[in-house]
Amino acid sequence: MEYFTGDWENDLYILYAYIDCLDFYVGTESRTMNKDKKKKDMGRMLYGSTWKRYIKKDKDGNKIFRPPDPKNPKLGLTKVKAQNPILEYVFKEFANLHFPEFIWDSVQLTKNFQIERHIDSKNVGESVLIAMGDYIGGETCIEYEGDVLEVDCRQCPIIFNGSECYHWVKPFIGGDRYSIVFFNLYKK
Repeated sequence: MEYFTGDWENDLYILYAYIDCLDFYVGTESRTMNKDKKKKDMGRMLYGSTWKRYIKKDKDGNKIFRPPDPKNPKLGLTKVKAQNPILEYVFKEFANLHFPEFIWDSVQLTKNFQIERHIDSKNVGESVLIAMGDYIGGETCIEYEGDVLEVDCRQCPIIFNGSECYHWVKPFIGGDRYSIVFFNLYKK
C-alpha cells in the first residue's frame, strides 16, 4: 500500500487530507443544484474525462481545448483531473481496498454542497458514495419506491443506483462536509 492503511477510519482521514488541499469550484451544470445558495466555501467538480473537449475561446477567438484523455483521445480531461493527476492513484488504491469489486471511471467531488433532490441523468448503473468531515447532520437521503433511507456515509461506503433513485443531502452545520461518489459515466 502506497497511500492508505486498509483501516476505514484511518483511510478516510488520509483521503480527507488529499481532498482538503484541492481548490474546489462549482461546475456550470451544478450551479442550480445547491440548496444552500448563500454558502461560499463550497464546490462540486468532476474528476475524470468528458466529451466536452472545447472549453472556451481566447481573446483572439481561437478555441481552447481540454487536454486529451490518454486512454481515450476522443475525450478530454476534466480540470481537476488535469491539475491533480496523482489523485487517480489515490482513488484507485482507496477503491481497491474498500470496494474492490466495484468498477468505476469517474469521481464526483463535493465540498459543503447541499445537493437538492435529483436523479443522476448521465450516470450508468450503481454508484459508491462516501462522506468525510466533522459536521453535524448532512445525511444522504435515498428514495426507494416512496420510502426514504437516511444514511451517514462516513460510516461505510453506500452503494445505490443514482440514475434510478432520487437522492439529496440534508442540511448540516459545523466543519466541512466532503463527499466522493465513484461512478460510471461511460458504458463499458
